[in-house]
Amino acid sequence: MTGSLENYLKKGIDFCLLALAVATPFIFTTQTTELFEVPKMFFVYLVSTLLFFLLVSKSLIERKITFPIGPATIAFGIFLLTQIASTITSQDKYLSIFGYPTRLNGGLLSLISYFVIFIAAITQLDKIRANRILLALVISATAVSLWGIPAHFGFDPSCYVLTGNLNSGCWTADFNPMLRIFSTLGQPNWLASYLVLALPISLTHFLLFKSSKAKLFFGAAAALIFMALVLTTSRAGILGAVISIAIFAAFLGGKLLKENLKIVAGILAVFVVIWLAFGTALTSRIAEALTANKSKISSPLANTLTKPSQSALTTGGTESSQIRFIVWQGALKVFQRWPILGSGPETFVNSYYLFRPATHNQTTEWKFFYNKAHNEFLNYLATTGVVGLLGYLGLLLAIFWQLAKKAAGEKSTLAALAGYQVTIFFGFSTVATQTVFFLAAASALAATGVEKTKTQSLKLEKIPLYTAVSLTAVFSLYLLTFILRLALADTIQKRAESYQETAPSRALIIFDNAQTASPADNPYLSSAFAYALAAYATDVKDENSAQKLVNRADALARATQKIAPNNFLTTLDIAKTYLLLSQKNEKFQGQAEHFAQKLPQMAPTYPVSYLQLAKTQIALDKKADAQKSLQTALELRPDYAEAKELLDQLNSHQQPETSNQK
Repeated sequence: MTGSLENYLKKGIDFCLLALAVATPFIFTTQTTELFEVPKMFFVYLVSTLLFFLLVSKSLIERKITFPIGPATIAFGIFLLTQIASTITSQDKYLSIFGYPTRLNGGLLSLISYFVIFIAAITQLDKIRANRILLALVISATAVSLWGIPAHFGFDPSCYVLTGNLNSGCWTADFNPMLRIFSTLGQPNWLASYLVLALPISLTHFLLFKSSKAKLFFGAAAALIFMALVLTTSRAGILGAVISIAIFAAFLGGKLLKENLKIVAGILAVFVVIWLAFGTALTSRIAEALTANKSKISSPLANTLTKPSQSALTTGGTESSQIRFIVWQGALKVFQRWPILGSGPETFVNSYYLFRPATHNQTTEWKFFYNKAHNEFLNYLATTGVVGLLGYLGLLLAIFWQLAKKAAGEKSTLAALAGYQVTIFFGFSTVATQTVFFLAAASALAATGVEKTKTQSLKLEKIPLYTAVSLTAVFSLYLLTFILRLALADTIQKRAESYQETAPSRALIIFDNAQTASPADNPYLSSAFAYALAAYATDVKDENSAQKLVNRADALARATQKIAPNNFLTTLDIAKTYLLLSQKNEKFQGQAEHFAQKLPQMAPTYPVSYLQLAKTQIALDKKADAQKSLQTALELRPDYAEAKELLDQLNSHQQPETSNQK
């Protein structure tokens, strides 16, 4: 009976690891506040919790626990400790624990999940099962490529899933997959990073398998992955692929390359043909990057604020490399302010505003917010300081050192991991790429056997054993409930936001349900709810009903400020909330002015801060102060249309309407 149960638990662990390898990249839904990253992260949370339960239960039932004691595992543990230390001193603990709401990856919860996955793979996989995981990663990447490639020709399977129409019309112009495919990853650069992780592993299988059918399959897989990579037109992706293939070739050595010369020449010829057929846009982007420093920053486009799910480096306009350099300058200033432990994991969205270079206002993406430094290493440096960055570099060094000891098959994984690091040097990690990164690294280490483990016997009688298993089950059930409540609250919030324009009263009820469902105090949810209440209260005629709405909005705004006093985006919502409340009751004028004045302190080079301050000053009949604020906004961004229009109205002695502007 015990042996049978152990076997079921073992199969459960294998299933969870395979599910992470195969399913994670494919998950997306319109039911969450963000289409791609959020549902993927919830899935990883759920599977890692199941893994935790299966691992602990298996250890208890077998009456022995296996500890990984190799350099890579120890380095991962140290890295996790640096992130915990940085979270303790964080400027925004909610962000550091949960991550930015439309990303989640990078928060402490996500890192703990990856650690569980890493430990499970290291301790439970043998060589055959580990290679099965690596094979699954290649198959999944091939399927993701097959899903994404048709979109280049106007037939996007994602649109068919979302709308029932097999075309590319379900995406906005900024996300046209006919120009740059993104498959089920959500953004071209994210897809490119993911494919770079799979390409060298697929080439390894292509070279090492003797069967002609296997060679045909893996050759086709490598070609499809490379084709999809080219169609992302990601310069960082191609650079990462080139470096990873070069490292892999170096590990293979001259003898093995000569033995497979015809095969290698054949696959390279296929790659060249793919580049010639589909690489025109990518070649143009590479040339654009090489000449970017010689050209001036493009003239600003119309003022458009991206949705939270959009990347600030994907929508055209100013050359993206120029914007990255500006963001990197801000990241270095954040590091100078908090050099040891940083501003806190995932707090870049707040800390960047403090040190945002004024030159950012001369780009077409001046109004976007940045929750990442668009360089994984600078992001760690800014948000977790020198301690966090050294922890991350130590983890990479330990993994690479361990894999470099073994044969070419495992070294292909090293090449893949190194190429991936190149891609995120110019971007950042995502849920799918981090899951694959840690899963591939752990599987390769498990296949080689270089990561040593230690087994400790557990002397447990039946009653203590049953008690321990029951407690593990209860704790795991609590974790699952917590995760499901997070997912439910996010889904309900998405519904509330969809009703804000068409049915605001219904939106308030749904916002309230989201607040109830959430297992943690979410400042983004509470600030959005507070503003919705305040906006609705301005249109309610019944004084008693309006007062209840006002009181609830005030309470939520206060609670939000208490949770996240250093969060610029939620403070902006609070300032707008109190501006509306001051129209209903003059007692809120002090709070409206206080939070409006706080905005330029939190984001001194961001024109929006001064516009919101000016709106508040106008409502308080401080027109001279409002003119100064608007002039500052226009000094920072001369073609800021809304600020210019408001200033013109003031100068012509017109009373602008400010109470319902969001």
